Formats: sequence, C-alpha cells, structure tokens
Amino acid sequence: MTKKIPVIINTYRRIEEVQRCVNSIDREYFIPWVFYPPDEQHTFDSNVLTTVIPKELIGVGAGGPRAFAMEHVDSEYAIIMDDDAYCTKNSKMQLLINDLKDYKNLATVDRKPSWPPKKGQNNIAEYLQKNHVSGIIYAVRMNAYNEVGGFNPNLAYYEDVEISKRYQIANWEMASDMRVNINFKVYARGGLDSVRKEKNQTVDEMKLSSLQIIFNTWPENCFRPAGKRVTGPVWKKGKLIELQEKYKDGKLSLSSDGVKML
Repeated sequence: MTKKIPVIINTYRRIEEVQRCVNSIDREYFIPWVFYPPDEQHTFDSNVLTTVIPKELIGVGAGGPRAFAMEHVDSEYAIIMDDDAYCTKNSKMQLLINDLKDYKNLATVDRKPSWPPKKGQNNIAEYLQKNHVSGIIYAVRMNAYNEVGGFNPNLAYYEDVEISKRYQIANWEMASDMRVNINFKVYARGGLDSVRKEKNQTVDEMKLSSLQIIFNTWPENCFRPAGKRVTGPVWKKGKLIELQEKYKDGKLSLSSDGVKML
C-alpha cells in the first residue's frame, strides 16, 4: 500500500474548526496530522496523527510551530493546511500532489487563488500559475523545503512569503492549481492572541516585528508591500519606515511575487 501523504495542521484555540478541517480530508490518499498546545484536548478518530507543540512555541505566531511540525515529516511530499480550511467533494486536493510528481521543478503547489490571474502571467501548464504560497493550503516537496532551510521560526507573520523568496533564490518554482478549490474562514491568527494580550501588541505591531526581522536579513528591495496601494511598512534608505497612509481595513501585506534580488 502506498504511504499516505501527511496533512500538517497547526491549531490553537479552534476546537470546532480543526475538527471540521480533519473530517473533510480524504483518508484514501491523506492522513491528517494535528499539532496542538499541551493544554488543549482534542478527540479525533484513530486515523489521525497528533503531536503536542512544546509550551515555549505557544503564542509566538506561525513560524515556530510550523517549523516544529515540518521537522516531523519523513515523506517525499506533505500538505500544509490551516486549521480553518476545509475540503468539499469538489476540492480535488489530490491534484496538488499529482502536480509535484509531474513537474519536478516545483517546490510547492497552492490551491486556486482568490484573486484573478495577472494579465500575461506565465503558465507552467494550462491549469498552473506561478505564484508564491498563500499559506492556507498547499503541497510541499520536502527535499526543496529542507534544501532552503524550512520556515523561519522567529517570524510571527510572513513566514510563507519569506520562504517563497528562498525558493526563488534556489531556483525552485511555485504554482497555484486553478482546479483545486479549498474553503476557509478568515480569522486573525489565533496563535498570536496570547502574545498580543501579554505584550499589548496590535496585529500590525506583530507584523511590523516580523517585517523588521525580514528586512534585517534580506537586502533592500527584495520584498514589496502587496495590495493596490503602496501603503504600510516598507524598506527605504536602510530603514524600516511606516508610510503615512494606512490601509483602511488595518491590514498590512507583503509579497515576494515577481521581485528579484538586486
């Protein structure tokens, strides 16, 4: 019997959501693997793997717990899935793995993006579009992940964007499969709640902290603010600055898509 592909799910304070996520996964091809805090209790069926996240990694954002979870993977491929995402009978998640098998230059394959395709975007095939990973659900080629060093455990935010840049530098490609539809509910990152309460930090302050780490690591102009308007934090003249104009919804975003090293 072919070894099933692990679906790595980090969760924090979302008992009902992660249960829905796990129940939606096709067990013929995949095995859910849930990573959760030591003070939570979950009841899953016998075909679900579970691992407790070390206490010191709780409430520090996504980078640390995700890096910890990925260290446990010993298969050729894996799926990374947010705990608020879930499949339907039309999701076709198996296609993400098929794409990795068919296209050896791909490090990751994401679900169908929620934004429209860019005009003239370079297609790898009729149904694949180049992009950086979204972080909601995507398939990973583990030798590519390990080659670039995995997630930065110090990043509360933007760990997916930052590793996307490292895939680019190592000449790996990333894509979105337009046939794969995965549902999800948009939350503020639950894992950050305790940190914000303890340090009295807003979401934007947590994002700025992660951006400071990124901008201190990467040369100038490696990343750009994402969105229709150039707002939020940017790297300029060797300093992290905040533009006066704010996003109306209070969100800050970052992209490595199409940005090249100088």
